Amino acid sequence: MWGPANSDSLDVAIVSVRPGGETSPHLHIGGQVIVATAGRGFVEANDDRIMIEAGDVVICPPGELHVHGALADASFAHLTITTGGYRFPGTEA
Repeated sequence: MWGPANSDSLDVAIVSVRPGGETSPHLHIGGQVIVATAGRGFVEANDDRIMIEAGDVVICPPGELHVHGALADASFAHLTITTGGYRFPGTEA
């Protein structure tokens, strides 16, 4: 057994975000499926922000630069499913 990875393998994790917290802009080589499980949050790509809450599913296509996180007044939790690893543009070695 092993935990979350940044590799070609399947990566599944539950992520909890405090109110107002968000990721840095990033992309997933194989895309990402986000299943909102609690609270209220958002996913933003290409200057388009959508609000999500428990039960919503968002698919970020492979290579799409995006940000996701919690709204300012709510925590947010989601299940994330990815393959192929992820990249934070500008941080490559």
